[in-house]
Amino acid sequence: MKEFRRNKRALSPVIATVILVSVTIVVAVSVAYWLGTIAATYTSYEQVDLPKTWAEFVSKVSGEAVDLASPTLNHYPISPDSETIHLTGESVGTATDLGDESFPVTNPPVVADSQTIKVDGIAWTEVAVLDPGNGVSEYLFDDATGMITFGIVDGDDDPALGAVITADYDTTDYTIDYASGTITFTTAPKAGVVITADYVPVGLPGWKVHIGLKNSGSADTTIDDVFLNDKPLLYYTAGVNLFVGTDDPANKVTDLSKITVPLSKGSATELILWIQEKDTAGNDVVEGCTHGTMINLKIHSSGGLDYPSQVRLP
Repeated sequence: MKEFRRNKRALSPVIATVILVSVTIVVAVSVAYWLGTIAATYTSYEQVDLPKTWAEFVSKVSGEAVDLASPTLNHYPISPDSETIHLTGESVGTATDLGDESFPVTNPPVVADSQTIKVDGIAWTEVAVLDPGNGVSEYLFDDATGMITFGIVDGDDDPALGAVITADYDTTDYTIDYASGTITFTTAPKAGVVITADYVPVGLPGWKVHIGLKNSGSADTTIDDVFLNDKPLLYYTAGVNLFVGTDDPANKVTDLSKITVPLSKGSATELILWIQEKDTAGNDVVEGCTHGTMINLKIHSSGGLDYPSQVRLP
């Protein structure tokens, strides 16, 4: 027995030290990670910045693209008879150099003096009577029929063989539902034609207020209310509309009592506030909103925080 005890070996001090240090490191890293997780959980914070708030006065919508597959204007209802529909880049034909050629546009009647007729990209001049020897490239135009007429063969008013004739013009060849903003063309415009519209939505003239938002905090949040001159938007029964991101109809906040704009940490968006200037009788629609006045804005979050800003109405 004594011999057995004398030959019994213990762990090497070096190995024991290595094991002890390794275990200590593992435990320390685990504890640090655990504490870091707890700290992150309890120290996350909300912070919404308003990096840019500005306003513009808008008297009408100009140059809005119209999709022929779904020809509906974005901002409806529309003030009756306020619209102009532009057709740009219509190819009407190719010159044969035979003289006295005529080419019709697709969507007459044409608004008087709205057309630009180009031959190989160069605009020609409309006249009442052609003068083939005056050195000016001219054409005749009939607003009612949309017919373009050029001059005698080899004259100044005769396009060269193979020249491409194009037309830009304002058409009245449509009907429009002012309530929904839907356009119905009597004759479908040619493929490739660019269609744009100018019009005055109900509620304009007025101001378009841009409110940039950025969540620079470490916690997600939600914008649940917007205040104008210390009153929630719901207070205003007319003349105020709110959009998120862009002012397309799909982005309109239809119920101002239920504003919900999620804003995850690190993300950004823009609120667009439309404010009507005057009603049909010429009276101010939204109290405290006139040219040159400073308005107070306040963004309220689901975390109970307020983020104020000011902007002057031009």
